[in-house]
Amino acid sequence: MAVLDPAADAAFLRNHAGEVCIAFSDPVFVQSDTIVVDRSTLCVFAVLHESAHFLGAVSESMADAFARTDHVLLSAMRADGTMFELTAPVSARGACGCCCDQGNKGTSRQ
Repeated sequence: MAVLDPAADAAFLRNHAGEVCIAFSDPVFVQSDTIVVDRSTLCVFAVLHESAHFLGAVSESMADAFARTDHVLLSAMRADGTMFELTAPVSARGACGCCCDQGNKGTSRQ
């Protein structure tokens, strides 16, 4: 079951290097353990503190971009104005809805 958290304001984008990124308004979400993309519904969730938090829905092309990578860049601005950035693994679920990774063909960010 996913938590609908109004604090989980997120923007989905690709940066200048072509990396898939999620920019959060709340820096707590930068510490997410995993990002889950449900390819059948195009919904994105952040697993944080053993709970899935609904982040929003993405376009099919953005879901495909998530499926082609193993990690996503997470970022947010801290209260002091500095940027907080980490990476998290991506799990792109297939249309069957099972919990196994399907379609992730990218390589890990070093």
